[in-house]
Amino acid sequence: MVTLAGVGLGSALSSPGVLLRAWRAEMGWTQDDVARTMRVSRAAVTSWETDTRRIPAQALADLDFAYAAGGCLTDLALAIGFPQGSGDSWTAGPRRRWGHLFRGEPGPAWAWVRPAAGDRVAGYSRTGLLGMRFDDVTGPDGIFLTQPYESAGLPMRVVLTEPGWVDFGRGTIPAWLERPVKTSARFADVEVIIARHPVIGYFVQGIRDRDRGAPETLRDRLRTLVDPDRWDLLESQLRRREVPSYEAQQTAGTDPRPPGTAEERIVLHRGLREARGMSQADAAAAANGLLAAAGHAREARITRQQVRNYEEGRASRVRHMPALLDVAYGAFGWSCWEPVHVTRTESGMFEAAFPDWWLGPVCVTAAPSAAFPATGSLTLISRNRRSDCPLTGAGAGAPVTVEHLRMPGEPPMRLQVPPGWRLYAHMGYGTDAVDADTIWHPADAEAAGRLFDLSVQTWLRQLGRTEADLKRALRSEQPA
Repeated sequence: MVTLAGVGLGSALSSPGVLLRAWRAEMGWTQDDVARTMRVSRAAVTSWETDTRRIPAQALADLDFAYAAGGCLTDLALAIGFPQGSGDSWTAGPRRRWGHLFRGEPGPAWAWVRPAAGDRVAGYSRTGLLGMRFDDVTGPDGIFLTQPYESAGLPMRVVLTEPGWVDFGRGTIPAWLERPVKTSARFADVEVIIARHPVIGYFVQGIRDRDRGAPETLRDRLRTLVDPDRWDLLESQLRRREVPSYEAQQTAGTDPRPPGTAEERIVLHRGLREARGMSQADAAAAANGLLAAAGHAREARITRQQVRNYEEGRASRVRHMPALLDVAYGAFGWSCWEPVHVTRTESGMFEAAFPDWWLGPVCVTAAPSAAFPATGSLTLISRNRRSDCPLTGAGAGAPVTVEHLRMPGEPPMRLQVPPGWRLYAHMGYGTDAVDADTIWHPADAEAAGRLFDLSVQTWLRQLGRTEADLKRALRSEQPA
């Protein structure tokens, strides 16, 4: 193994060029090797590694493939310039709340957490009810939170005690980066983040329904799947009575507000693109890739000129351009507030149809449309999840916004409100929205089963176990 000191580097994370040089040295390649593989000149490789010129997006993806980096090199290189490149009046941070939903096939993933100032990071990550807490002196290069198996059906969120920077990526973080790491592998650093959530009862009942052994031995049989000390810790956290720190941190501290006007969003998008090291052509290609992946390849292709026109404030013919760029730049809804149509389907029932390529936060707002709106709840149903948020009527009604996380393959969202309320729906992060993550429950029995299967599959992968291991623990395979 070639150490960083051995190639005369400080931190490999100090710039995209230094990262490329360090990765090449670790692979044992020369610049000539890279040049031949990439079919470029040696001078081009030198310019990339000295940060004289940013490596083009496609070349970076090709180099990641050549190194068998699994997306890690690409995502790290895009992340490195993020804080330094966000110097405009409207930025995507530093802030406390961050999130990401990984597309495509499940696999290893990570969150890279860096302090905005000082050398300490503190907070937690979570995927569903479980996550990892951290409070570490890390220096400016921060800490990595790694997941050996991250599914597109479960988002990864990070909440910091103090505003900082977070990026998300695919692949396995190399040990030679010599950075602090916390991992969910075999539940090594996993804790219960949300101890009191409506869905916990469904998971417990799901296990009981599948068990064919003696009920009094179920706990001990499940305990064999997890390190005993870790099981005991998780069980004690699940049973705690005090207010979980998750709920406390949701109301503590402040975040900068996302841009509120089209002009401010344009400034932010330009800054995000530059921070990611993307040209206007790269941005157009990324947006076209989103449309193609969602089956919209026949739509008018986005060009570099259209991105340029957007950044210069000219009217765009591209539908939902701000939302497309938000996804392309990995902003997770922070940089857009794009309306979508809400259609009445029957009395009190509505639908909001979001583009297939949009994965991330969406907001639904119920606003009074009458002097005395009826009391009741704003109900959101999206395939397998249902959230009910109380509304205040009788002349005291005020708008209520609920934020929901849109997952892959979700049909139009079904909505219900009592009389006297009007509905609006947007793609993007709602600063003052009620977090539906804290109030949702399965929409029906079939949905509860699907959610159970998805969660159990993810937990087993993180534990390094199989469904056969779980079946044996539950005694679903009885001897003849």
